[in-house]
Amino acid sequence: MPNLIALIVESAILGLAYLVLHEALHYAAARILGFGAELAWGSDSFLPSPSVIIHGSPTGWRRLAILYLPYIINAVFILSGMHVVRLIGLLTLPNMLLEEDNDRSLRLPFAVGLQALIIGCVVVLNPCM
Repeated sequence: MPNLIALIVESAILGLAYLVLHEALHYAAARILGFGAELAWGSDSFLPSPSVIIHGSPTGWRRLAILYLPYIINAVFILSGMHVVRLIGLLTLPNMLLEEDNDRSLRLPFAVGLQALIIGCVVVLNPCM
């Protein structure tokens, strides 16, 4: 039981660290590319969470860099040796589909389904995790 509690605490801490790092990369990318940005407390339609408000309208490659640069962390997490970190990287990867502000109603079920598929694959392929 203590191992389970330690795993839950470790997962929560690493998940929060990922969340902060992810938003910090959005913020840094926007600032480096010359756009105003501010950290805010927002909602992604489910839970309140930190977010970045970008001032101005980035277009083209700048927009792509600001929106998707933080997902490089996911690749690093997936390649890491720690199972919990890999799982965080895998489970947050489908959130890439929800970065755009326009209609999420079609992408949200797909992202949730993809996360469920990832969980299923992790459980089947690595039952010790």
